[in-house]
Amino acid sequence: MAFRGPKVWLWRWRRNPLKRRADMVEAWVVLGTWVLGVLAGVLAGWTVARGAEQAMALEPLARTPTVARVTERVPGSSAGTGGAPGTALRVWGKVRWTTPDGTARTGWARVWPGSAVGTPVT
Repeated sequence: MAFRGPKVWLWRWRRNPLKRRADMVEAWVVLGTWVLGVLAGVLAGWTVARGAEQAMALEPLARTPTVARVTERVPGSSAGTGGAPGTALRVWGKVRWTTPDGTARTGWARVWPGSAVGTPVT
C-alpha cells in the first residue's frame, strides 16, 4: 500500500518547483467550472422562481365566480347541517354550469352534504 500523506488544502495553488504550467491551467479551469456551475444554478433557480410567482399572480385573474347547479343528489345529511357556513365539511358533487361564452360544462365541485339536484353552488 502506498503512503498518501495528509490531505493538503488548496494544493493546486501552492508553490511547488515541480508544478507544471498545465497544472496551473487545470487548477484555474476547475475553479472556473465550479464558479460557473454555482452561478448557473442560482440563475436557473431565480428564473424558475420568478416565472412561478408570475404564474401564481395571474391565476386568480383567470378565475371567475360562476353559479353551478348540482346534477346528482349528494349523499349525506341535509344541507346546512353542521353549524355555520364554512365550519361544516363539504363533499365532492357533480355539477353543471355555463361559461360566459354560453358553453355548457360539467365537473366536480365542493358542495354541502345532502344537496338535492338543482341546488346552486358558487
